[in-house]
Amino acid sequence: MPALESFQRNMLLALQGDVLPGLRRLLRGSQDFSIDERLKIYQGNRYAAYEQAISVCYPVLGQLLGKTCLKELAQAYSKQGFSDQVDLGELPKGFSAFLKSIVSLDAWPYLADMAALEWAIKLSRFSAPTPHRALTELVTLSDSEYDAVCFVLASDLHCVSVNYPVDKIWQAHQDSTDIEALQVEAREQYILVRQRSGEMQFEPITAEQYQFLKACQKGRTLLEMLDSELSSEQLDPLLAEAIHMGWVVGFC
Repeated sequence: MPALESFQRNMLLALQGDVLPGLRRLLRGSQDFSIDERLKIYQGNRYAAYEQAISVCYPVLGQLLGKTCLKELAQAYSKQGFSDQVDLGELPKGFSAFLKSIVSLDAWPYLADMAALEWAIKLSRFSAPTPHRALTELVTLSDSEYDAVCFVLASDLHCVSVNYPVDKIWQAHQDSTDIEALQVEAREQYILVRQRSGEMQFEPITAEQYQFLKACQKGRTLLEMLDSELSSEQLDPLLAEAIHMGWVVGFC
């Protein structure tokens, strides 16, 4: 009898469609279903979970692609590997990167950017606040303690780096605006995503602001930012602005 870990790994491969001969010997058919038929039930359930999670997370992307195309892409995405997340809502996390790898979608490069934006929208709507200390406590810290500070962003604040104006495309789908009238031209840009009074708001930010906010999201300390990402001349005004704008709400 193989080890449990080996059996589980082979079972996961079977759910992806790769049934190993050794696994087949360990599975049982029944009077009503063969081994392959039984596995297809579980494979179908897995595909359905991915399809539902992706369709819920990426509604505008689904309108751009069409229901059938999105379903096929969701199934292909599910075969890339298994998520270690218990929350089904986390399954679509890598969908934007997956779309970039699909050669047949090269003619529509903004699709991956739309997925990145809609993932940020999902995070903005549902991310829980991070426990933190009040900014007023910064004055009580020693120099070494201050260098080890990690700044905490507002839970509804997320940002994306894109090459197409997907924020305008997304908004056009909410307002029933004529999509054909939009100018979809390639240009690197950074978008701040926030939710205000139940409405999604998009704001263009600079590359430096994006770099600072992403560093905060990754849990970089002030010293780590200075060592690898930003100079002190850049960091001081960025931090002051982020606090003033309500982007930074505390520290830990």
